[in-house]
This record gives sequence, structure tokens and C-alpha cells, in this order.
Amino acid sequence: MTTHPDPGRDRGRDTARARRRYGRRSQPRYSRPVSEQVWRIEPSGPLRGDVEVRGSKNAVSKHMVAAMLGEGPSTLHNTPEVGEVGITAAMLRAVGIDVEVNGMEITVERGSEIRPHVPEAFTGLNRIPILMLGPLLHLAGEAFVPFVGGDPIGRRPVNYHVDALRAMGAEVEVGETGIKAKAKRLRGARIELPYPSVGATETILLSSVLAEGKTVIKGAATEPEVVELALFLQRMGARIELSPDRRIVIEGVDRLRGASMWLAGDRIEAFSYLVAGLVTGGEVRVHGCPQDRLVTAITTLARMGAQFEITDEWLCATAPNGLRAAAVQTDTHPGFMTDWQTPLMVLFTQAEGMSVLHETVFENDGDPITLMDQIADDTQEKWFDKMALTQAIQSLNDRERLIVFLRYFRDQTQSEVASRLGISQVQVSRLEKKILQNIKDQIAQ
Repeated sequence: MTTHPDPGRDRGRDTARARRRYGRRSQPRYSRPVSEQVWRIEPSGPLRGDVEVRGSKNAVSKHMVAAMLGEGPSTLHNTPEVGEVGITAAMLRAVGIDVEVNGMEITVERGSEIRPHVPEAFTGLNRIPILMLGPLLHLAGEAFVPFVGGDPIGRRPVNYHVDALRAMGAEVEVGETGIKAKAKRLRGARIELPYPSVGATETILLSSVLAEGKTVIKGAATEPEVVELALFLQRMGARIELSPDRRIVIEGVDRLRGASMWLAGDRIEAFSYLVAGLVTGGEVRVHGCPQDRLVTAITTLARMGAQFEITDEWLCATAPNGLRAAAVQTDTHPGFMTDWQTPLMVLFTQAEGMSVLHETVFENDGDPITLMDQIADDTQEKWFDKMALTQAIQSLNDRERLIVFLRYFRDQTQSEVASRLGISQVQVSRLEKKILQNIKDQIAQ
């Protein structure tokens, strides 16, 4: 039976050292227990047909937090059925917000009593607690939120959030278990972000809409989900101006009302379905995600040889003449988003020639490559060496790639791999040494 690391075993160790400049607490590689259920997938030919994508996972939870600020109920439509919704709903209920989830519809309404303390039980489950600081300060004059978590894609420091709240007049204290804040009323400020952080931009938006005076954000994130949040707040009565130079101006108002919003389709899900069609030699029509959310993705796939058909209702990609290799670098919007890189890496395996993927947004995203650094120390310094590593892995046969996957992507022991393949542990050990040497030889070339 496969064993997995205890996600809580090391939770309390070295928290201060790991939380450099208010960064999130150190966690083991797998932050949640992995189910023992195994999915066996057998190829059945090209994928063809139509699929409808729901609202963005990266937007729905932020809209739920924004709804805290409204007087009266707010309703979100076309919401995805993801764990993020359940976690955020429980978090909101814990502070006195009523949340009703009914299929693709979520209704959020402020309760009669606000409890401005997000329980520590929510530590590390997602990145929502930090976004609740501003709204709780508006509703109760004080707040406590535990440290954030989310996908394991590198250190996510919250200093931008803390600095912004302090600039708006809040007293903020970063402790061992979370962040405390107090403020009679937040006031507007001029805030220049050193980096266009999505989370920090959202924190400032949520904190400034009811603040006294004007807030100006310079260097703001412009991702579609950020703009969508601003539009929702505007429907609630907020005064927000979006400028083309990464500048957002917010004029604080005295109150906000409840509002309704249909969430646009998830661009990560849409891209994944497009790639699924391409990688199987099929044709998947994706409905529900506007073309303007996929501009860079469409161009990237087209450069690889994909042919697109785009209408107002759907878009579809095919590759009748095969796929070419590509060099892609992730970037903040409107660049190639970092969450697209995992399906793109799968597609690279079907392209002719060596493809290159350079992650620039998060230090540990592209976890397969990061894990594979363990088998070739020479690849840890220069990203070019990681490209060579990717090419070397592609040259392995099926059994060799499976061994690499189980040992270095899933951290299985040689004994577990031997049991899976039906061979002895000694054979696995010999094969692994041979595989590692072949990879290192190819990297050296």
C-alpha cells in the first residue's frame, strides 16, 4: 500500500524561519492526504465533442469574500463545483456570513453578528484568509486570519498585503499563527506594488472600496479574474476606474449593496480541454470561455501548428499536420499564465523537436521539473539545463519513464515500484541507476 507523508507532522516546526518576511508557513510537499483510490486510464482514441466550462476557480472564492461587504444578499451564477468553494463557504460561515450553495449558484449574505476571527483550523487550506482582513476591518474594526496556503508553487509572501493595509491606516501584527489587524476606519492611500501581485491587488480592492477617500494602485495586476472582481464590486456600488498603465483608482463609498454576477468561464480549464483534444489527435469544442481570456494561449498553440476555429459561442483547435516544438516563457497577464504550463508540458511530448518552458512567475511551479532536479544536480542552477533534462526524459522508453515518474514524481520507494512493475527491488535499483546515468549523459551532451 502506498504511504504518504503526514501533512501535519512538521506543521509546527521552524515556523518563524520559514515565514521569511511574512511568507507562508513551511509545509511538506503534499499539503493534504492523498487518496488511496487509483485511477486507471486506458487510451480510447482521439477526444471529440463539446464541453462547457464553468466559472473560474480563481474568481469564485474572491467574489464570495467581496459579497461580505454588501448590505443584502449577493448571488453568483455559473460557479464551479470545486473544493475551494466549500473551504471558503466554511470560512465565511465561521465569521458570521450566511452562505448557501445550490449547484451552480451561490448566495452570500452578511449575518446579524460578525465574528472577526477566522479559526486557525483554516491555516494553509487556501489563500483566502488574507483577503478577508480588509472586509473584516470594515465590518468589525478588527480581524485575525491564519496564514495562507494554496497550491505548492513556491513561497507566497504576504508582505505586499500587510504593507498595503498599514498604508491605509491599519495596525497590523504578524504573529506565530496568523495576522492580527485593527482599524477604526481604513483611509485611502497611494500604493505602488513592486510586482503586479494578483492577491495583493485583490486585497487592496476589497479594502479600499469602503475606505475614506481615494486609493490609487500603481503596478496593479490586470488578470481577467482581477478585472472581474472589480466589475462585481462596481455592481455592488463601488467606484473603480481601470487605467491601461496598471493603475487602478478607487473612490471609497459609505456602503455597498448586494449584487448578482455570472462568472466567466475558467481559462485554465478551457486551455486544458483544448490541449486534451490536440494531444489525442482529436477535436474538442470548448464553450463558455470568452476568446479574450485565451488570446496568448491561442497564439502559443497556433505557433506550434494548431489550427483554430473560433465563434462567439465556442472555440476549437486541431493539428492535422502535427505539432512543432516551441519555446514558452510564463509571465503575468497578458503573458502566458503559469497555470497553463502543466497541460502545455504534456503537449510538448507530442511535438516534433525539443520544446522549452521557462517559469518566471513562481519559484516552484512546474513541480515535475522541480522534482526531477533531484536526479541531476547539474540542473539546479540554470533553467537551460532543465530543458535538457526534459528532452532526456522524453527519450526514455515507457517502462523507464514509468520508473522515473513513480520514483521522482510520486516519491515511491524502490520496493513499491518493484511491486507495481512485478519485478524485484534489485532490478529496480539497477534500472534506476542506468536511467539516471543515461539522463546525465544526455544532459552533458
